[in-house]
Amino acid sequence: MGTPLEMTDVEGQIVWQAKYRAWGAVEKLVVNEVEQNLRFQGQYFDVETGLHYNTFRYYDPEIGRFITQDPIGLLGGENLYQYVTNPILWTDIWGLCANKDWGAYYSKATGTTAPSSMIRPHAHHIVFKGEFAKLPGMQKALQRSRTVLDKYKIDPVYDPASMMWAENRGHTIANAKLVASKLEEADKIIMARDLPFNDAASAMRTALQKVGIEVFGN
Repeated sequence: MGTPLEMTDVEGQIVWQAKYRAWGAVEKLVVNEVEQNLRFQGQYFDVETGLHYNTFRYYDPEIGRFITQDPIGLLGGENLYQYVTNPILWTDIWGLCANKDWGAYYSKATGTTAPSSMIRPHAHHIVFKGEFAKLPGMQKALQRSRTVLDKYKIDPVYDPASMMWAENRGHTIANAKLVASKLEEADKIIMARDLPFNDAASAMRTALQKVGIEVFGN
């Protein structure tokens, strides 16, 4: 998750190396020939307090919590002192709101990694989420897709079948509508086969991946 483990000099010799506990506290400085105060992403170790400066507030790695309330209030989550739910998959580089590392999540769930030849790769949600889902012109198309997936109990955000490796582009209303139309067509075909639910859900997951490749490439 971007936490520094080693630092080398110009000759490639290790001059700083650390081992961490789960929530970011340094367990042991294996090599400490130079000062290196970067910790979790966005955090800087304050030698005097032992806390981590996280831009908008201080984080205590011993308890895995911020020491002051979130300056954006409940917009950052229900727990005003929480860092993240899982420091392996989530980050909070500003000390305001946790962000999930979808690439790490998808890689772990599928055992795959982004193609090395892909430009600006990311774990792409075939049915858009987040800020894209808030665009007025896009909401109707996204709801059409969610309605289809809900019939098959497929989570459009967390189900690995709802994601794919793709270049970080193409988040357009036109593509959202195209995905919705293709999923609705796949739904008609699957329903016509009168499959048991589990088989139908499996068929939709396969169709969802196919739609993703057709619309966003791979």
